[in-house]
Amino acid sequence: MKVAFAFVGMVSLCIGCVVSNLPPPPPPGPPQVPPGQVRSEQVHERNEERKAEKQEEKREKKEEKEEKKGPKN
Repeated sequence: MKVAFAFVGMVSLCIGCVVSNLPPPPPPGPPQVPPGQVRSEQVHERNEERKAEKQEEKREKKEEKEEKKGPKN
């Protein structure tokens, strides 16, 4: 019986079947976002804010103009 275990162990080592006591590798971290992609997103957000501000100013000017004109007949 001991000879069989020794034979199996020897064959396993020869063909590369080795039991490892090493812990599994850590999971990969979050994927890296390219800096250009982050910058592009920031620019789009800023442009949206500017567009909303311009539309608000335009609406206010239009209301002021209508108030100065007076009521429609």
